[in-house]
Amino acid sequence: MTLRPTGRGLGIFALGLAATISAYAFGTPALIPLGAGMLALPALALALVALARAGVRPTRSSVPAGTRAGDEIRVNSGIAGRPRRPRLDALVVLRVDPRIGRIGALLRSQHGHATVRARRGIWDIPGPIVEVTDALGLARAERVSGAAERIVVPPRVVPLRWKTVLASGDGSTRRRPSPMGTDLDRVREYRAGDPLSHVHWAQTAKRGQLQTKVLAGQAAAGAGFAVALDARGACREDPIAFEEAVATTASLAHCALGAGTRLLLEIQADDSRVFQVRPRSTRTVDEILAGVQPGQGVPNHAQPRLRDEGVVGRILVT
Repeated sequence: MTLRPTGRGLGIFALGLAATISAYAFGTPALIPLGAGMLALPALALALVALARAGVRPTRSSVPAGTRAGDEIRVNSGIAGRPRRPRLDALVVLRVDPRIGRIGALLRSQHGHATVRARRGIWDIPGPIVEVTDALGLARAERVSGAAERIVVPPRVVPLRWKTVLASGDGSTRRRPSPMGTDLDRVREYRAGDPLSHVHWAQTAKRGQLQTKVLAGQAAAGAGFAVALDARGACREDPIAFEEAVATTASLAHCALGAGTRLLLEIQADDSRVFQVRPRSTRTVDEILAGVQPGQGVPNHAQPRLRDEGVVGRILVT
């Protein structure tokens, strides 16, 4: 809460003080009532505004759930309560600022309604504020209602069909394991519990460590897909193209999870940092991609580089 005189109020107070000093210095008592009135006027305005502020608080409607980048958001704001003294609202001017401009571009604002076009991001929006001023503009007070609100605006998602996505790739981006389950897919390090019949003895002798065969059927059973987003610092040069890349990544991730595919989500922050996450739900995908920025990656979801085991295809989005 703040209560302060305006520049006009300070100017009138200074003039009143000068008139009072002049009246005593130059022996002009006629200036004393004028000086006293000019001194009292800003003080009365401060008291009036303080009383009016004590009885009112701003309100703001919540941002609709499920809002995505590009959606139009309409937020209603208003004033609850009345000044503690009756009829004070006729002597003051009340104005509410919903303070949602950080979410996106303001499209319309009138009569307590503000419409913005949401931008992708994680936004901490402060509570709405009501500004109280007297009719002469001599004093001003502000009052904030409620705590800051965190709003997550994920990227826009375009519905896709997973079969169409797989059919659109070329042979270099994925491997198609044999359904028979007898062909060798790859070799990996031996793990406790692996059957000895699956040990690849030739590779074990060559590498000096036990190696286990992964058959094509086993790879298919745990098959997954990787979607990689190029978020290196060079993306700052074309922010529109980067937003399109993020939206494409989100659409592919939603499509893969909806088809029951095990997803590996990769964010290439720079030439040396790659953030990898295995999201189990589209909500996790939305939270990650809402906050990704060029050259920064997703520090809150940072993990050691994960193994690509079971990944039979990868899509790089740039």
